[in-house]
Amino acid sequence: MKLQGKKSLTLKNLSKSNIWDIQENDVFRLLENGEKDADMKDNLNHYADIIRSAFTIEVLDSDVPNVKKKYDQQHFFHYYSLSPDL
Repeated sequence: MKLQGKKSLTLKNLSKSNIWDIQENDVFRLLENGEKDADMKDNLNHYADIIRSAFTIEVLDSDVPNVKKKYDQQHFFHYYSLSPDL
């Protein structure tokens, strides 16, 4: 998860160009590391837009367990966001 021999990829230097070079596990790692950053909450929609350019993001209602179970059966990964606006 390096930028062509440069520094490590973070949410702050993530772009629509370099999102194509990473895998979904890297996205989860970026989001987990970004939770520690104070700017993440303010820019979450921006980061989600970048991630959406290469990956499918589905926002699930936590109140609907049957829907979550369907996605589990299809082997989708989960990430519990800080914000429901993702």
